[in-house]
Amino acid sequence: MPRLFAVNKHLPMAAEMAIFLLLVLLMTFSLSPKLQAQGPALTTISDTVYRADGTAASGMALISWPSFVSAGGDTVAAGNLTVTIGPLGAFTAQLVPNVGASPAGTYYVVVFQLDDGTVRTEYWAVSTTSPTTIAAVLATPGTGVVDGLATQQYVKTAVATIDATVVHLAGTETITGIKQFASTAFTTIQPHHIITLIDSQPSLTQSTWGYRPPASANDTWIGTDVPSGGAGIGSGQLAFGAPVSITNYIAQTGDGIHANWMETLSASLKEFNVPTKFDQGVTLAGLANGCLNVISGLIASTGAPCGTGGGGGNVSSVFGRSGAVVATSGDYTASQVTGAAVDAAVVHLANTETITGAKTFTGNVAVSGNLSLPQGNGYVPAVGGIGLDTTAGLPVVNIGGTTQRVALTSSNISGQAGTALVLAAVPTQCDGSFATGIAANGNANCTTADVIQLSETTPPAGIPNWGMFWFDSATHTPRVIENNGQVMQLGLTNLFNSDPGGDPNDNLEQRNGNAAQNLRVYSSYTNSAAWTRMSLGSETIGTTNYNVLRSEDATSGNALSLGISQTLTTVTTWVQTLGRQCEAYSRKPHSTCTARVVKISSFSTMPRPVRR
Repeated sequence: MPRLFAVNKHLPMAAEMAIFLLLVLLMTFSLSPKLQAQGPALTTISDTVYRADGTAASGMALISWPSFVSAGGDTVAAGNLTVTIGPLGAFTAQLVPNVGASPAGTYYVVVFQLDDGTVRTEYWAVSTTSPTTIAAVLATPGTGVVDGLATQQYVKTAVATIDATVVHLAGTETITGIKQFASTAFTTIQPHHIITLIDSQPSLTQSTWGYRPPASANDTWIGTDVPSGGAGIGSGQLAFGAPVSITNYIAQTGDGIHANWMETLSASLKEFNVPTKFDQGVTLAGLANGCLNVISGLIASTGAPCGTGGGGGNVSSVFGRSGAVVATSGDYTASQVTGAAVDAAVVHLANTETITGAKTFTGNVAVSGNLSLPQGNGYVPAVGGIGLDTTAGLPVVNIGGTTQRVALTSSNISGQAGTALVLAAVPTQCDGSFATGIAANGNANCTTADVIQLSETTPPAGIPNWGMFWFDSATHTPRVIENNGQVMQLGLTNLFNSDPGGDPNDNLEQRNGNAAQNLRVYSSYTNSAAWTRMSLGSETIGTTNYNVLRSEDATSGNALSLGISQTLTTVTTWVQTLGRQCEAYSRKPHSTCTARVVKISSFSTMPRPVRR
């Protein structure tokens, strides 16, 4: 019958494979024809694995078993099997039935390792019923050791006693003492990663039998460096590998900061961050023989031995002169001197020359003679340039694409309205007086005038609001524009005894030539359509002129009653209501209505005068 054999994990992979194939070949020749033709019957365990939260699990199951003889008489060698949990938690495995096997109490030990870190150990007793489920084969062994198989409780107790003395897969631990990796029993070694510091494919490692997948160039590792065909044990070479770089630090942490590492190796550069000393000769491959020099930080070869071709040494003769040769004028032309410009392209100390193109001076430029600027009619210099405008007779400068005239402090600023002038200090202002001029230093000439004369003019046109004051040329009166845009006359032509006829003092008069005048006193005003007032003026009824006192309202028929009071402390003595005759309001015996005409009116109601 076929048997499974354990292979030394420390052997190189090629050696392991060769031994395995040799043993399989030997077993094949030793098997009986019957056993070569068929194997034991297998039971299929098919199920779906879920996590505790009900989601489908993902990971693998590691199944191991001891050697046993099945109930059907088939001999099964000890071994193990790795089963990957498929999509949506699908699980399928085929095992030899161990129910009724010898020795008694034989179980399959199944360790589930899920990708979320969950680890669960189960014990299975597989019958001949196929297919079956995980729940059907799940068993619970008793305590202690049964027929050489350790139970779960026994293993947990035993492991707990030695847990502190072993290295675990996870967690931070301190390893002390000497650790020696077993060497191969063969005479050759292969390229091999002995210690994998960073595994670039952990899932592949977990799913590979013995946790030994093929080496990956993306791992960070310590191992051997020998040809792929192998090398003798005494020819082994130590190797370090990493996917990006290998860096050496001294008294620093591996923080990737250039100032901290001492030496680093990448795929394109070997770099030292400390002075480097070579006690023996150094071979520089790829450089031609010759004198070495440094160009842009790189060592290069001139291709010629040092000390030749201008590299140094004495000069015995030059230009037909020998001995202590002294250079004279004319030995070389400008074209023979590296970096020298031809004579016509440089500025000389003497003579008149024309300089073209933009020239940038980083220091002060001192001119001992005249500096001639470009000029012309309406001259416009380039941005940042200066010149002379012959039409304006002023220097001009181009600032940001705009040509500005430069003010001259020695002349009148007339004609330079476009030039912005800034006074050195705020000039004196007038307070309580009038400015009648500006002094030479910019201060205002302040004067208190006793007479101010304004010229008469016509009403201003297009002025929508207040703020305008003028003397009207038609009426010879001061006028303003009130809030609603209406022109108002200020003052009266005959005010306070201004009548040339010589009226008594303290008379208030209003007249405008021969035109009749009216005086209006408002008791309420909302707008031009809602108001109440009393007016004093004159009216002509028929052919007779009357001086009248009116009560008026913007709405016809709403005028208030008109009353007359004798004193400030006495109630109204006489009242005239709309459409009624004059009557005594206070009912005093001595009250009489002697008014010749009393008229009450609104805009549309004009009652006839009432006579008493």
